[in-house]
Amino acid sequence: MLNRTNSREFRDPVFHGWYVTGSWILTGETRPYDRNVGYARRVIPKGRWGAPELVARYSEMDLDDNGIEGGRFKKTMLGLNWWATTRWKFGASWGHTWLDRFGERGESDTVLTRIQWIY
Repeated sequence: MLNRTNSREFRDPVFHGWYVTGSWILTGETRPYDRNVGYARRVIPKGRWGAPELVARYSEMDLDDNGIEGGRFKKTMLGLNWWATTRWKFGASWGHTWLDRFGERGESDTVLTRIQWIY
């Protein structure tokens, strides 16, 4: 990810970051990739009890440039999704973030839950 910002005061700062995500569907289903829209579609469970999916993500972001001190952070996330049917998904994840800003380092944890209906 790259963000170029127009600012005369701060000489057009540039912020950047990246992430990598991986998942594994324990029951063997796949997540089909749709070339027309450029992303992976939802999981369609084959079995009666749905499809559990393990998910992991790591990301870094740098928001410091040309006098702007937004900080730098790193984040990890581990989660479990349950594709109960072709329309219902339930998920839970835990994340940990490290932020370095103004010479200080902070850490925080996040728990996220989701119930999703796909129309």
